[in-house]
Amino acid sequence: DHMVQGVSQQNLADWLAHVDEHPEFSLYYNHVGAGASVEGHRHAQLIPARHRFPVESFATPPVAEVDGVAIGELVGYPAKTLVLTSGDLERLAAVQHRIVQQFEAQGLSFNFFVRAAPDQTATVYLYPRSQASPSGQRITATGDVGAMELSGMVVSLSDRQRYDELTGEAFEAALRDVSVSDVVWQQLRAAVQRMSGHAGGPIRRPRKQPEGIQLPVEGTAVMDAEG
Repeated sequence: DHMVQGVSQQNLADWLAHVDEHPEFSLYYNHVGAGASVEGHRHAQLIPARHRFPVESFATPPVAEVDGVAIGELVGYPAKTLVLTSGDLERLAAVQHRIVQQFEAQGLSFNFFVRAAPDQTATVYLYPRSQASPSGQRITATGDVGAMELSGMVVSLSDRQRYDELTGEAFEAALRDVSVSDVVWQQLRAAVQRMSGHAGGPIRRPRKQPEGIQLPVEGTAVMDAEG
């Protein structure tokens, strides 16, 4: 029997452990209502770690620290993003699951992207999604918006003409459309701070601007919830 698309703390721990054991891969996840290709089967997907994404080039000022997991936020990026980093993968999975539960309590879907680092830490880029759908025009222009698109790389367009016609401005607008509003973001941010009692750090300007749209990725793989 298949489990429907979703995440448990154990799923997150297993997936983080897999990326830690196989750092030649990164991992991404699309939740129900957030670009999941098969909503009736619980899975994450793997991608060769040689691919670097625009989301990784932004400064990450601190928001809080929860159970040894550093939590930051991206500034200046089109999509609202929490960034979780830790060398303790069990704690990282537990904290990520608590945050995801905050999303679900507000009726929000989400995506995330995971990269393992040579220093034995893992970083999770966590994207809460707006309850409103993007405009039809932008969906037509960009195709589905999943974790890879939210990380800054277009992988969902199979039509070369549509890809060639897609502008950076339209792509960034699509990411803003699927991201939560400023009001909801502040509520989520405050909820994370309450998890640690941390008041959060000052917001700083980003070091870099988006690096633009990248070509679709080859060599992705699917990883079941069972591993």
